[in-house]
Parts: sequence; structure tokens; C-alpha cells
Amino acid sequence: MRKPTKFLFQLTGFLLGIAAFVLAVYSIPLRELWAVLSNSFNFYLIVCTTLWMLNILFQTWRWLIMLRWRKAVPFNSTLKLFILHRLANLLLPMRAGEGIRIVAARQQLGVDIPFLMATSILERVLNAAFLTVMAFALTFFIADLREYQMALLAATILLTCAMIWLVWRRRPEVPTIRDREQLLTANDQKNESISDNGIGKQRWQNFVYQFLRGLAILKSPRLLIGTVLTSLGSWVSLWLGIFVLGQNLHPAPSAAAALNLLLFINIASLIPVTPSNIGPFQWGCILSLSYFGIGRTEAVALSLVLQAVRIFSAGLLGLYAFVVDSWLISFKSSRRQVVETNQPMV
Repeated sequence: MRKPTKFLFQLTGFLLGIAAFVLAVYSIPLRELWAVLSNSFNFYLIVCTTLWMLNILFQTWRWLIMLRWRKAVPFNSTLKLFILHRLANLLLPMRAGEGIRIVAARQQLGVDIPFLMATSILERVLNAAFLTVMAFALTFFIADLREYQMALLAATILLTCAMIWLVWRRRPEVPTIRDREQLLTANDQKNESISDNGIGKQRWQNFVYQFLRGLAILKSPRLLIGTVLTSLGSWVSLWLGIFVLGQNLHPAPSAAAALNLLLFINIASLIPVTPSNIGPFQWGCILSLSYFGIGRTEAVALSLVLQAVRIFSAGLLGLYAFVVDSWLISFKSSRRQVVETNQPMV
């Protein structure tokens, strides 16, 4: 897509997202909205923020498990990069944080880009699997979804089989670029040459090979169990956070309503046209909670508080990670100076 066309597309999406937000709050009396928002600043908000921070820690742990299959990396550095990715996704449109995380991790951790892209895709696949299971669970609580129960079950089975096939099938070995360069050197001695197109093709093959190796990290049962458990922990934290914060509403949403809201806001996140997904996020809350008899004012207020919680929890953890990292650097530097001072003069 050319740059002017891409810019026009992004601008159109941004304007539509803002229009959706204005449409969501247009008919709501601001005094009522402020009253609901003011009622949300209590102990439930603190618990929700804590659970949302726990979700970030679980997701960071999941990514760390994937990265350590290739290279030993510290948790604090991984947390900083994941917070950067999360804040960029929240504050910038079009999920810009995905590319930022890959580039930053390549520079700071020294992990190759194909492998990082594979871990990002595996995260999306795991999230899609849990969302499908979530939708299937909701069919037992929402009568209107019961007719789709078998379709969701079939989708869950097919997605599981696709993951198994993707992870466990055998892949042929592809020679690396170093092997290719050695081959070129040998051919030069025989007055043979390979064109630049051959080098470019080889680099592409090596990129694909490294990417497929990244997708195969779940062949290890230990890594598979670790990623599934951390994914489960992150989703349960989000669900409990929404349920706890929803106790400020009247009527308070049930556990099924909180699960339905979690499903809807993640579906709405597939339209990342505005910062923090403003607009689609509000409509996701309105549509999901209206089925359970919760009005538009309460739904919009809850959506605004949840968006604030998402940004604040990521910022707070990011501040913690940078402070700890700075302290560790200062401590190591001071220790190095002490060691150099105590060394005997020769």
C-alpha cells in the first residue's frame, strides 16, 4: 500500500472511530455519566488495577518463556519491552506496538527478527484459542448463543488441530547464510559465481527457516504447558478485574456478563483505528452489557474507567521496571568501582 493511500486509510479509520465514540456518548447526560464515574473511585478500582497489572506480568512471563527457548534474557528487560509494546498499542492507532517491540527486542536483547515475529504470532494464536473457548463457555449462560454451540465447539477443535499440526509437523533443514557464503568462496576458487539474486533468495530462505523454527518452540511439553498456564492466568486476571470493577454499577454484572464483556472488547480491539481503541471499545461495552440489562450510561462509564486502568497499570509497571533497571545499573557500576579500587597496584 502506497504511503498516501495508507495515510488516507488510517485517517478515515481514525475519524470513524472518533465518530463512533461521539455517537456512543451523545445521548448520555454528562451529569449522570460523571456520577457513575465518581462512584468508581473506590476499593474496587484498586483491586481491578492490581489484577490488570497481574495480567501484564503473566503476559510478560509468557513471552519470556518463548524467548528463553532461544536465548537467556532477564525478566526486567523483557518487562520493559513488553510495557513499551503495551503502551504503544494503547496510545497509538493501528497496533503500532507490535513492530516497536520487535525492533526494540532485536536491538536490546539480540534476538533475531524472524524468531520475534514467530513469538508474536504464537501469542495471537494462543489468544484466539482462549477467546474461542470463552465464547463456547458463554453458550451455557446466554440462550441466544446456544444455537452456535456446536459451531464454536467445531471451531475450537479445528483451531486446536491447526496448532498441533503447525507446531509438531517436521520441517526440512535450510542452509544458513554462512553456509551459503562458504559455498560462494569454494565456487570462486573454481571460477564459478552465483548472482546477487541467489544471495537474496538464500537470505529469504534463511528468514523463513528462522521464522518456522520460532513457531516450533511449543514442541517442548514444558514450554507448551508454561505458555498455556501463563495465558490462562492472564485471561483469568482480566476477567476478575472486569467483574470486580463492575460491582460499582447498578445492577452489578454477573460473572457471565464480565466474561461476555471481555470477549466483546477483545473483538472490538480487532479494529485498532484510534488510540486506546476509543469508539469501538465503548460500543463493545454497550453491546455486551445491554444483554444483561445494564444501561448505556453505566456501560460507557465502565469503558472509560477500564481504558484508564489499562493505561495506568501499564505505566505504573513500566515506571517500576525502569527504576529497578536504573538501580541495578547503578549498583553494578558502584560494585565495579569498588573492585577496581581494591585491586593491588602492580
